[in-house]
Amino acid sequence: MMALTQNVTTFQPGFEKVSTSISACVPYYPVVDVTDNSGYSVYAFRNWFARSICGLESYGAAEKWLKENACPISAIPIAKSRGSGHVPPFLVLQGGNDNIVNKNTVRHFVKVLGELDKDAIFYMEMPRAHHAFDGLSSPRSNVANWAVAEFLNGVHARWVENRLNGVAKN
Repeated sequence: MMALTQNVTTFQPGFEKVSTSISACVPYYPVVDVTDNSGYSVYAFRNWFARSICGLESYGAAEKWLKENACPISAIPIAKSRGSGHVPPFLVLQGGNDNIVNKNTVRHFVKVLGELDKDAIFYMEMPRAHHAFDGLSSPRSNVANWAVAEFLNGVHARWVENRLNGVAKN
């Protein structure tokens, strides 16, 4: 959510004049759709999320609130209305066999997000990997760690280059 709502004052009461911009986003197996925007969300999960995570009465009673305040895929239009410069580079990691976060919701999120800036949105689906595939050291988690390090090094190198060339951006 934070990567898609940078400097949106609604999300930073008391800190409206403080920059909340970020330089990159690397979500691992992210929950990106709690309102069935993608068509892959399960009602039981949406109801659990509304009650257990957000402290709301039920999903049905709070669907509008969830769309406006707690659903990354619903925040993409906010970012879109502010221009592509307001979306940082993304590297999204997902397990191909994740039984907690549906890979199709994540794929849909990446597709919709990629419409903003296809050159800055990357998706890495780990074959046969389950949720929390990076919890223990393994060849799979080592590859994921390496990819994240390379991605973040590239973002940092671009930032340094922009500073050296006098471009003040993030």
